[in-house]
Amino acid sequence: MPVGELADVVVLGACPRDATIYHGSFALPCAVPLSKPGAAIIWAAPCLSGPGTREQRIAFRDRLTMPSDELMAAIKRGEVPASGGVFDWCLGHVVQRNRVVLVSDRISRDEAVEFGFAVAPSIQEALDAELAANPAARVRVVPVGGLAVPIYP
Repeated sequence: MPVGELADVVVLGACPRDATIYHGSFALPCAVPLSKPGAAIIWAAPCLSGPGTREQRIAFRDRLTMPSDELMAAIKRGEVPASGGVFDWCLGHVVQRNRVVLVSDRISRDEAVEFGFAVAPSIQEALDAELAANPAARVRVVPVGGLAVPIYP
């Protein structure tokens, strides 16, 4: 998908990697080159297997909230595996750069907030709220964010 004018709102599907909240988050970095800093990412992630185990949720939350320089230092020291840690480092940038609004039937409001995400009951309600705040918002829709690769012209 060619990258053109940056969007104020990106509606992003997590498909096909959307079993848990961690797997669904694989789609989020795709929204960065498509959105303005501070833009809303309305993230549709079914998470049919729920939020993951307690240990997975704690590790995910801790890496999302860790300052990026600390996380990178932990990766370099070998305290965090490079394979997952580098992805978590990229994901942390998304969460710090943009406002992520999660739409999921299987993730509770408390669980979403634990990770720093806003929540909405539906994509339409989230989009309506964004357009009410900014009627001139430029919106981009990426239905399969887990497979999309932005291409710069």
